Parts: sequence; structure tokens; C-alpha cells
Amino acid sequence: MLTRDALGSITDHSVEVWKQVVANYIEKHSDNMISRQILDVRKVGTDAGIDVVTTYDARDSAYAKICAKGTVPSGSGVSVGTTKYEIYQILDGFDIHEKDLELDPKLKARNIDMCTRNIHRKEDDVVVNGETALNLDGIADIVPSGNKITTSTNAGAWSGTEANDIYQDVLVAIGMLDTDFEPSWILGHPTDINYLNGMDSERIPYWKTVIDLFKGAKTKDDFMKKSNRCTEGTVFIGCKDEKAGELVVSEELTVKALPMQRGRVYPVELYEWVTPEFHTADAYAQIATG
Repeated sequence: MLTRDALGSITDHSVEVWKQVVANYIEKHSDNMISRQILDVRKVGTDAGIDVVTTYDARDSAYAKICAKGTVPSGSGVSVGTTKYEIYQILDGFDIHEKDLELDPKLKARNIDMCTRNIHRKEDDVVVNGETALNLDGIADIVPSGNKITTSTNAGAWSGTEANDIYQDVLVAIGMLDTDFEPSWILGHPTDINYLNGMDSERIPYWKTVIDLFKGAKTKDDFMKKSNRCTEGTVFIGCKDEKAGELVVSEELTVKALPMQRGRVYPVELYEWVTPEFHTADAYAQIATG
């Protein structure tokens, strides 16, 4: 049952039960956490409030020099820069009234489950669409105009209502990426990604014709990523590479119960500290499917 300690807080036992509910949810649904499917995850210390990223750019040539014996080589040289990224908290929670303290903490598992789901939905939404209030860019914000295939330049609507060539659209989009990057995934609303399950005139699913274009993909689940956080009518192609983008995690999702508040309720908070970092826009491309 839920109990109070001497300071009027819910006991550690209940919190540990809820932390296990969170762990079970993440183990079960990790394949649906799109932010962590498409970005490299890098963990920093829990005391980190700002992540400082150092970048190195070659000034002349990125390659070493070959020289005759006795000749002093001129170094290619690098320019060094830093970018600072603030780490943000994503938070949800619920209240337990004093009269409910006789309940088994497992009876609140549904509350924990929903808060966990909401936090990871928000995490995915920020990675895809950014957060205007915090000036955070998402993938939908950073794709360069030169890396976009529009409805006027694609090879026809993916819905099959007209002649189309999904393979050609994907191939052209991949060609828009910087040559340092190989595509790892294609991401979109479930409606758009499902078009890849359709069949061409030879009765071959489209995904089977494009899978070889994606680095390391052996099954369609390896590269086809879908999320309701995406706007219908557009898909993104990108690279899972720390040089392209990262999800930086200071604290993984955890549970904390607070002392009793006004109204004789005990707040329970779930939170994580994360931030998406996009280091180059040229690792991403966009295709209009309409």
C-alpha cells in the first residue's frame, strides 16, 4: 500500500514500484520511441544544464599531405568552434489524495504508464517539429530548401492516384544529402509510410525496391519509421550519425513523489532532461508525397 514517511512524503517503496513500471514500458515500447530510433543518443552527467559541442572544420584539405624526403609539409589546419545547447526538462505527473494512501502502488500503474507515454510523445514531437516557444528546431525546421522534393517536382502522388515512381523520389532525395552521410531511415506519418507497403506494376512492394538505398537495412522495420508526430503529406530521409544529430540525455525518465501539498494531495512527477541537437542540415531531405 501507499504510505507516508515521517516527513509526509510517499515512501521510497512506492516510488521504486513506479520506476519499475516506467522501465517495463520503455522495454516494451522502445521501438516506437522515434526520437531514439533516428538520432544517436548521447548521455551526459545529471548535473549538466548546457551541452557544449566542439566542431572541427578543415580550412584547406581534409587529407594529410604526401611529401618528398626532407620537405616540411604544410598542415591542412582546422578551425575550431563551439555551440551551446541548453538541456530541457520534459515533465508530467498526477496527484494522489491522502484518502488513497491505503491503495497498492501498483493500482497507480496506469497513471505512470500514461505519463511515460506523454513524455515520450513530447520528446518525439520536439525532435520532429521543434518547440517554437523555446526556439528549438526539429527535423521539419532544418531541412534546407535545396533538399526538398515538392508536389510539383516529385514523380507523382504516392497514393497511386496518378503515375508515381517512389523509388525515383527516394533516390533523388538521397542524392540531396551531403556525401559524408549515408541514409539510415525514412520517417513520416503512418499514412505516408504505409505507401511503401503498396505494390508496383510488377507486384513488388515498394519497400523492397528501396531497402538497398538505406545503410545496413535488412528488413523494412530497420529503415521505415512512422510517427503521428509527423504531418501527413511529407516524409523525411536522414542519417543516424552523431555528426548529423543527437539526442542528448542528462537524466533518463524517472519518478519522484513530493511532500503533501494544499488540499492534502501528494504530487507524483515523472520527468527527464533531454535536448535534440542537429549539427548539420545536409544530413536530411524531405519528400512531398501528395
